[in-house]
Amino acid sequence: VTRAMSNIYDTIIQRKGTNSLKWDPELFEYSDMGSHLPNIPKDDDPEFPLLPMWVADMDFGAPEGVQKALKERCEHPVFGYSLESKTLKDTICNWQQKAHDWNIEKEWLLTSNGTVATLCVCIQAFTHPGDKILIQTPAYYPIPSSIAINGRRVLENQLVFDKENNLYKIDFEDLEKKLKDPCLKMFIFVNPHNPVGKVWLPKEIEKIVNLCEREGVLMVSDEIWADHVFPGHQHIPMGKMNPNSITIMAPTKTFNLAGLNTSYVIIPNERLRRMFGTSLMRCGFFLPNQFAQIAMESAYETGWDWIQNLKLYHIDNINYVNRFCNENLKGLLKVVVPEATYLIWIDCERLKMTKQELDDFFLLKCKIWLSSGESYGNGGSGFARLNIACPKERVIVAMDRIEAALRKENILN
Repeated sequence: VTRAMSNIYDTIIQRKGTNSLKWDPELFEYSDMGSHLPNIPKDDDPEFPLLPMWVADMDFGAPEGVQKALKERCEHPVFGYSLESKTLKDTICNWQQKAHDWNIEKEWLLTSNGTVATLCVCIQAFTHPGDKILIQTPAYYPIPSSIAINGRRVLENQLVFDKENNLYKIDFEDLEKKLKDPCLKMFIFVNPHNPVGKVWLPKEIEKIVNLCEREGVLMVSDEIWADHVFPGHQHIPMGKMNPNSITIMAPTKTFNLAGLNTSYVIIPNERLRRMFGTSLMRCGFFLPNQFAQIAMESAYETGWDWIQNLKLYHIDNINYVNRFCNENLKGLLKVVVPEATYLIWIDCERLKMTKQELDDFFLLKCKIWLSSGESYGNGGSGFARLNIACPKERVIVAMDRIEAALRKENILN
């Protein structure tokens, strides 16, 4: 990371008071979100403030090119209905070629209003109430929630945690069995995987593609973390290996644009594309958010160096947490080192705490707001997810708090 870029990422940006999901939990009482989250302690001690390190957005400003483009648009006083620009899809195609060596056609692209909304459109377009949809657990909880709220049934292929090698594997024997279920119509595949940070290998993807094709199961691949794969690993888009699939991508995780709710699908198959488009219209998504479109296009045009440098900064934060857990905490917390994302999946089993005890330890004694592993379903018990997409100073403070709390509780000597 260059010194200038490091200075940008080291800058503390005040986010409280911006209606932030991450930083303004007092607003939960006005939102349905509160029912899905723990009781957050009152943050009234300036000497020991709550550190939100849970939901997957970053505490960094968006790239300058994005900020400039949005400011320029705001100088025009009229914010009426808008259409996609002539160049948006060309820009997406260029990004896919540069980032993932994937030559896509403009005709394959349809823009949409965020990843979870897009998953719901897919569920409604390609399955019927009562059908089963396969996911791999532990899973980002809005995925099974989206399946259930649409009247479909969740089928699970739990990932296998190889403790000895500290990594996750696919249970292909179980997967093959689940794919034979006559009620199964769709497999929502996540690559790179959230929360475990795994980048699936080409041979693994190829095996999954072959199994799904054999059983007639449609693949929908959530790839919103594709641009956040670290050096030494390679992201393989599903649509590149299986043209009869749906690939969901977005600039939101890449460039910290989640609040703009934008994404797109890549569907080479014309019949599937037409079905998705009809479902999109049926859900009322037919005109784009002009700010989201401007942000997406400007990010892809100007943000290449920004994200490459940011990934290096994240690697430094990840390495710091990993070293700290191994050395200062003597392995009581074990980092599953991510191959992608800015999220660290932490094995807390050695603390021998119940879910409530673990939640209380981090939230009340450390005053660090992590994501509970149990919220990710089967395979998540005994884990926690830590978001390190913030200035390193905050990561250091968080880890020091954990060490101090463990010593105070006489768990660490």
